[in-house]
Amino acid sequence: MLSELAECTLLMLKVIHEMYSTQRITYDEFVTHTRKKLQFLSENVSQFTSEAERENAYDIIYKCSSILSEHREGYLQ
Repeated sequence: MLSELAECTLLMLKVIHEMYSTQRITYDEFVTHTRKKLQFLSENVSQFTSEAERENAYDIIYKCSSILSEHREGYLQ
């Protein structure tokens, strides 16, 4: 069950990232829909059985985290 939730979370994060990248959602919406999912996926990467799936998970974690930290850094300047 946990592995299926991790797979679903990965897919949702990919969709949210794509929607933000194509400006279909705002940064605030991105944050709202991403934070908990990102935390869950980070804590459950081990649920993926193949190396390719784990790499996909780490890739989307990196992409979403980068957007969050870039925006945060912009506020600090």
